[in-house]
Amino acid sequence: MGKWRLIIKLTSLRAAAIQQTTLEIGEDEAALFLARLRHARQRLDGQIRGMLASFRA
Repeated sequence: MGKWRLIIKLTSLRAAAIQQTTLEIGEDEAALFLARLRHARQRLDGQIRGMLASFRA
């Protein structure tokens, strides 16, 4: 089975001008992004738990 690629074509309107962008993400890049996102979520979860604990004290 081969590796996959995700191709996203975006069209946006900024400052009264149409901008077209193509975003291409490969399987390896997506796996790296997912690992970073999971790590950031764990850090944020810890910060939120700490804040909630300080409110309860």
